Amino acid sequence: MTTPSEQDPRPDQTGADRPAPRFGQYAPSGWQAPGGEQGTPPPPAPAPAPGWGGAPGWGAQQPLGYQQQRPGQPPMAPPSPFRPMAVQPGIVPLRPLSVWEIIDGAFRAVRHNPKVMFGVTVIGVAISVLISAVITWYASPFTTDLVRGLYDGLSPAEADELASLIGPAYATVFSLPVSLVFTQIITGVLIRSVSQSVLGTVVEPGEVVRGQGGRLARVVGFAALSMVVTLLVGVLLIALVVVTSMSSAGAGVALALLGGLAFLAAALWVSVRTLLVPAGLMLEGGRFWPTVARSWRLTRGGFWRLTGLYLLVMIASAVVAGIVSVPFGLIAALVTQDATMTGFGAVAITSVGDVIATTLTTVFAAGAYALAYIDARMRKEGLDVELARAASQD
Repeated sequence: MTTPSEQDPRPDQTGADRPAPRFGQYAPSGWQAPGGEQGTPPPPAPAPAPGWGGAPGWGAQQPLGYQQQRPGQPPMAPPSPFRPMAVQPGIVPLRPLSVWEIIDGAFRAVRHNPKVMFGVTVIGVAISVLISAVITWYASPFTTDLVRGLYDGLSPAEADELASLIGPAYATVFSLPVSLVFTQIITGVLIRSVSQSVLGTVVEPGEVVRGQGGRLARVVGFAALSMVVTLLVGVLLIALVVVTSMSSAGAGVALALLGGLAFLAAALWVSVRTLLVPAGLMLEGGRFWPTVARSWRLTRGGFWRLTGLYLLVMIASAVVAGIVSVPFGLIAALVTQDATMTGFGAVAITSVGDVIATTLTTVFAAGAYALAYIDARMRKEGLDVELARAASQD
């Protein structure tokens, strides 16, 4: 009987006659990778320990449970859970992401390109808050007088106190369009930056803005349309409650409670189903309604995952905004002694807190939603393959 070293090597056992296995495939049993001595078969593999497979002849590390096929045994399929390690050229691995990986990726996006994520955001938010503060400052006397006139049945002192509390809050309504426009523009710019950070590319502020006017306009238009539809539905619900209360107070209260809960549930459902629309409008560059419909379809099958992400981002943003804004409000009240918080000094101090809070929350939310859009496309369309190919060509 001849030993393995005395046998003639078969043509398919030499590295020169067999190509290297493609990515993600197993090599044939007994084959040796190129680089070994040509014509010399590999030495016999040692007996595997229980539960662990012996290393295949080509020397690559294999996952737990892999065992080399022995002579006389039926062919063994590789274990199904085996998956090649995901490519990660940028802030997240190019594979379907978990919610926590999306959250972590949002923070990584800030560290990867702080010039855009923080620099552009601070400038845009500062301009927005400045314009909104000026509008609120000028509108507060008008809204305060309006509230005082509506509650003319109260004593002058009571009416003044109520007006000083409610009037400034009503004044902020006039600044909502400004905040909406600037917030959506900033969000669109940040989405572009995050999409490049996924590929490991750092873009300059001018690159994410140049030539994006049409896409930014569509993002602003979608946000405005959503706000108008929400307001119309809310007004119709309030009108229906008022009409019902005229005939039956109990029915009006019941309708207000049930209708309010239904309104909140519907608003949450629509918000989640349209969560990916801004990212789609910014990154796809297609027509408005087809992009909206396509982004709507991307949320199918992932509604609860996106709902969890949406609520997590909303709660975290509210907590951060409160932590930042409340101290500035207390400082403004102590320094200016302005009970109405409508004076120039009080508005200036609180505006600084608003800039910081809005910057932090906008950056975090935009990064999370951009990564949620990319994750949805990787799950449904295999975008990870295209992104890996694009990253390899850079």
